[in-house]
Amino acid sequence: MKKRIVRRKKKGEVTERDFGVVCWVVVHGAVTSEQAAKWKYAGSLAMARRRLSVLVSHGLLRRERVAGITVYIATNRGTALTGLGLRSPSVSGLAHEARHAISVVTLLETLTETGGDFTSYTTERQIRTDAFRRRLAGEASFGRVPDGILHGPTGDWGLELDRSPKSSVLLRSLLLAYLPRLGTGAEMEAILWVTSTPAVAARYRSVVRELRAEDAIRVVPLAEVAR
Repeated sequence: MKKRIVRRKKKGEVTERDFGVVCWVVVHGAVTSEQAAKWKYAGSLAMARRRLSVLVSHGLLRRERVAGITVYIATNRGTALTGLGLRSPSVSGLAHEARHAISVVTLLETLTETGGDFTSYTTERQIRTDAFRRRLAGEASFGRVPDGILHGPTGDWGLELDRSPKSSVLLRSLLLAYLPRLGTGAEMEAILWVTSTPAVAARYRSVVRELRAEDAIRVVPLAEVAR
């Protein structure tokens, strides 16, 4: 009787799941190993770091230290292989917004992981790329670009994350610019505006009430979303 030979995948081989992670990194721009562990590797940080290292060794991702945070970014080669039509972000471009960008990754994943109000998302990188192509084609531009768009049963909601509070004057001008683009049949159904603290959320809500925009702008503190 012939012995059955079982061929196993080599430890350094890129798996289908690994390639899915490359696509995920490309869509977001930059992610941390902790985020990859939570949303792509069943909560195992050791596994995430091991598989990310494999992707780095294959030239699909690169590991960078940006604004005090260690992040993984897709290389030009890794980005091109995904066929998503996006570009690899520059480290200099991420330097001033790394913490914000990483926070947005967590928000988008958290808000869509349970499949409740929101089931999927489009990232800012994808929105900007689509807007650029529209401008080249002579179509109207998107206007202010939110940090992402959340898709769900109630429609498409823009996401805004304010890690640093805006003045009430600036917030009012931003809301007035958004309002004509919100509502049934418009670009977005509404905006979910996430603030750093409950106190900031309360101040933002007062501005929203002044504009009578409660149906179009929902303000929540970050702790309420992340719990």
